[in-house]
Amino acid sequence: MKNFLIAICLVLFSSTGFSQSLIFCEKVAENGAPEKPSHIFTVSSKGGFFDFLVLLPEAVGTAEVKYDIYSVDDAGKETFDVTVSQAVQKEWVWFSKEVTFYKPGDYTIYVYTAEDRLLCTSMVKVVME
Repeated sequence: MKNFLIAICLVLFSSTGFSQSLIFCEKVAENGAPEKPSHIFTVSSKGGFFDFLVLLPEAVGTAEVKYDIYSVDDAGKETFDVTVSQAVQKEWVWFSKEVTFYKPGDYTIYVYTAEDRLLCTSMVKVVME
């Protein structure tokens, strides 16, 4: 039993270096590097934007991705807000999308391929000025 648990831990730790990532940042450089990454963004009362940067260990393999955005209440319950789509190239291993928010709150973002294969997920907090 102990060897089995050690084996499971080794598999989990070794796979974390090759996992997909969703990073929120103010801007994405031309080489795909996030500029001023954060999980908290302050926007004006008229709304504001920041970038979603997806980093993958291999080519995305689809022509379109979808960002499903859910608002999260104080109890942790997610409520669907909107889907934002983006055309991508099948060979891309990273891509970014500028997304505008008009309401403060906590959000969970799920990134899917056009075929509904989950690529990654992350949470962000939007604060109004």
